[in-house]
Amino acid sequence: MDKHFLQMLATARSNKVATTLGMQDFSQLKKDNGKEQADVIMKITGNIISGQVMGETAKHLSERFGKIMQDRVDAPARQTTSGRGKLTPFLLNKQLNCVLSHAYCPIDF
Repeated sequence: MDKHFLQMLATARSNKVATTLGMQDFSQLKKDNGKEQADVIMKITGNIISGQVMGETAKHLSERFGKIMQDRVDAPARQTTSGRGKLTPFLLNKQLNCVLSHAYCPIDF
């Protein structure tokens, strides 16, 4: 892809024309267009539909979708009774988790 292709995408978008680009993996886009052009294309993408991906593509998507605060219920390893015969309660916590479940999930973006 060259500058003309990116200009065509921008022109189409300004005229409310929807375009769809398909690729198997981010590395394929980089190989065919160079890192700089591939980064531009990935950054101007509005909607993403993805199947299973790995490596740099998974990392990119995980960073792009971000994190979400989720409720978490922790149960004790064993249900025990406290001194007054009551069961130990479940613990309710909040936890920041990646929206996309992937091995790559940094603590801070």
